[in-house]
Amino acid sequence: MIIKKISSEENNKGATVQLDYVDVRDIANALYYLTSGKEPDEDYGKIAAKFMLLFDMVKFGMVQPHTVARLNKTMS
Repeated sequence: MIIKKISSEENNKGATVQLDYVDVRDIANALYYLTSGKEPDEDYGKIAAKFMLLFDMVKFGMVQPHTVARLNKTMS
């Protein structure tokens, strides 16, 4: 991970980072395992689904069907 920009100004807090394939894969996998229990936390489920989408785009160049199904399930 490369941190490109950090802002801690009032009403403008955020960071711009560059993630490589391994970073995206590891974060997506960690979030998947965190949310794979019987009652996953709703907020983590949404974040996990978004990272799965990002991972699909990085790895395959398109979103995979199982990721679309997961997004539909967690976002509804």
